[in-house]
Order: sequence, then C-alpha cells, then structure tokens
Amino acid sequence: MGLTGATIGVASTDLSATDRLFAAGLGLPTDGAGRYLLGTDVVLAVHRSDAGGRGGPTELVLHGDRAPERVGVLGGVPFRLTNDPLDPPPGTAEAVLGLDHLGVASDDSAGLVAALTSELGFEPESRQIDTQLESPIEVFSSDRYGVVSHTGPARTAGALLVTFLRRGGVDIEILQDMVTAGGATGPGPGSTTGDNRAISRFVARHGAGPHHLAVRVRDIELVIARLRDSGTNMIDTVGRPGSRRSRIAFVDRRGTGGLVLHLVQRPDP
Repeated sequence: MGLTGATIGVASTDLSATDRLFAAGLGLPTDGAGRYLLGTDVVLAVHRSDAGGRGGPTELVLHGDRAPERVGVLGGVPFRLTNDPLDPPPGTAEAVLGLDHLGVASDDSAGLVAALTSELGFEPESRQIDTQLESPIEVFSSDRYGVVSHTGPARTAGALLVTFLRRGGVDIEILQDMVTAGGATGPGPGSTTGDNRAISRFVARHGAGPHHLAVRVRDIELVIARLRDSGTNMIDTVGRPGSRRSRIAFVDRRGTGGLVLHLVQRPDP
C-alpha cells in the first residue's frame, strides 16, 4: 500500500503541559482537540493517560491508499493500518520540520526489525552502535617525589545498538541496551551511559515498546530557547552529538505530561 500519512497516539499525564510543549513551545498547528501537526503528514493525537498511568507514545497508525485494515502489536509496538484520511490540522510550524523518528525500546532489535520490515513494509535506513568508554586514572602525589599518573585500559561504560527503519515520512529508531542488565545506577541523562541505562530500565519496568518522540528542527539552539521561554525545562540546554551526525537535546519529561521528547537538528534538513 502507499503510505499517505501517520498518526501517533500520545498519552499525557498533564494535558495542559503537553499542549504548552507542542503549541506554545514548538509552535505546532493544532485543531484545539488534542491533535497537532508535525511536518506535513504526521499528526500527534494526545489523550489523557489512564489513572496511575504514564505519558508517552502509545500507538502508530499508518494511513494508506487502499490499505487492508489491520490492528496488532509487533515487538511491543501497537499499530493500526487504516484507509481513513489523515485530515491534518491546517497550518505550518516555522521552527519544526517534522517527525525525526519514533523511538522504540527493545530487548530483541533483530526480531523487531524483521517484524516491521516483513509485516509493515519498513526498510532499513541505518544501523550504529553508540559506545561510551571510561579510562581509569591513578595519580600518585608526593611532597618529595612529585606527581606521577597512570592511565589504565579503557572499558565500556555504556553501549546502545541503534537501528533506524523508514517507510515514507516515518522513521522508527529501535534501541537495545548492550551493557546494563536491569538498569544499574550510573551517570545520568546527557550521555550514552545514561541513555542505555534509561532504555534498560524502561524495558525492565514496562516491557518493550514505544519510548519517545523526536522532532526534527531547523535550528536546535533557537528551539531550546523558545521552549525555555514558554516554561518548558530542558535536560540539555545546548545541543549535543546524536545519531546520524545530528545534534540533539532532550526535554525534561517532568514538564511534558510524561512524554520523553527530544529535538534533532540534522546536517541535511
């Protein structure tokens, strides 16, 4: 089937905070009924999370031309194929180019890749391993003999297997922790070690499934400033290196209605 658009369901524990993020912070067009246009062919459909539930992506709906209607779950990712038109809210966002990807936490990335390609028609876009190394350093300081230092061999502190799939205007990022079993404590957000432990904790607590949204922006520093001006706190106050030679910055999910969202500025907008 030909893909004509996509809708991503988003649960929110605080609808006003999510609206502030999407409408005031990112400037996304909205119909006022919880639907926000991302780019030209992706709609974010926000709904209140169940009592005691969490925020985040909940469902991927693919709108197709003469698509066979279908509902299912692949690797923890709920999906729906529909012939219904996308019917996006009118308008365009100046600072946001569109969806960069839907992030999925997995403990079997190879299996999920196989399922998404064979069942939903996604195709491989790229694959990488993000690794953070630590080198132990010993320093011997003497009042008589001075200072002598020694650097030991580097060891892997964090590693993520990252696989990108693409279909039409929808990219899916599959993340699998390669180091940390059970999400042991360690360095926090803003590093590969923190990211891989976040994925490990998510899978341990909730199982595999949708984890985050990433929006592609023209100027990441400008959007960071706009979000902060609108009252949305950031984990990263400046862009840092990310996948596919991008610069990224994560929003603090405590002010988003529980949604993990990050900005992506790609070198080829």
